[in-house]
Amino acid sequence: MIVITSLLYCSLFAFTLLYLQNSVNGADEVFETDIHRGLCGLIAATRVSEALGTTTQWQCNTDGTLISEPCGAGDPLLIWEMTKCEDDTLRELDLNTVPIYGTIPTAIAYLNTLTKLVLTSNCMTGTIPTHLGVLSHLSELYLNFNSLNGTFPSEIGGMDKLTLMRVEINSLTGTLPPTLVDLVSIQTLYMFNNSFSGNLPTAFPQSLTLMNLQNNWLNGTLATSLSHLTNCKMLVLSENSFTQSIPTFFGNIVNNFIFLFFDSNDLTGTIPSSLFKITNLRYLRADYNYLTGQIPTLIGIFTKATYVSLNNNRFTGTIPTEFNELTNLDTLRLDNNNITGPLPDGMFVKEKLFLEHIQLRDNKLTGS
Repeated sequence: MIVITSLLYCSLFAFTLLYLQNSVNGADEVFETDIHRGLCGLIAATRVSEALGTTTQWQCNTDGTLISEPCGAGDPLLIWEMTKCEDDTLRELDLNTVPIYGTIPTAIAYLNTLTKLVLTSNCMTGTIPTHLGVLSHLSELYLNFNSLNGTFPSEIGGMDKLTLMRVEINSLTGTLPPTLVDLVSIQTLYMFNNSFSGNLPTAFPQSLTLMNLQNNWLNGTLATSLSHLTNCKMLVLSENSFTQSIPTFFGNIVNNFIFLFFDSNDLTGTIPSSLFKITNLRYLRADYNYLTGQIPTLIGIFTKATYVSLNNNRFTGTIPTEFNELTNLDTLRLDNNNITGPLPDGMFVKEKLFLEHIQLRDNKLTGS
């Protein structure tokens, strides 16, 4: 186990970042030296874990450079668990929950061989530097669970190898940059629990399979840019201020969703029949909106659904008997609407419907 106090670790890292930020001049030799000094700042007081069966300690020169290459042929590559090397090149830097204090320096650009950068669950403040955009080999970027603020840099759109980006649970503001569409390899994009505002970008990359924009200040309509998400399995737009109706391109164009969350917005109108073309849907949330009309009988097409939440809307009419077709349904919430009439025959027959959680209160149902 690496023995080091969090305070000493954070102080060493802050000193290292300050040094790096003041030592950039672009020369190849300086680039290599700055990586050495950065690593030395982090491991200056680090001892090798006894669990790894070695007592070797990385040694640094007085000028802040490593005596031996961190990825050199003679070095035990596992003595510092925060890095991963490949072909004698630094590929991954994982500083998850160190904790680190301070800002992300512009000198982060020197680590341009990285394919994975993890700064999750630290105490980072300040803005995301535009220089991150030059990390052209990066495929995974984790900046989540910090206190980062300011706008999201458009330069990150140039990272065409990026497959995963997580910036959730920060204090980021401004609009989502239009250059997000340039992330042509992105598959996972988590930007929830920030303070982003304004309309959605005019385009999203088709490569996206998971996108979560929950709990921001986004507004306007559910833009046609969402129709580009033809490969998307999970789309979470909850807790924003989107208005108007659910577009018909949901189902007609994009129909691969397994998770589809519209809840806690200001959506109006009826549920479009096109939505029921998403036959693989398992989780649907459209609660806490202003949706009206009857719940379509096409609901019976969602035979794979396990969770359907339509509560706190303005639905009218009766509960469709087609709910009996949803034999995989675990949770059904229809409470706080204007639904009338009796419950469908057989709705609570266990052989047909294995509901564990059902809420129907605050409607105008009859019968028992």
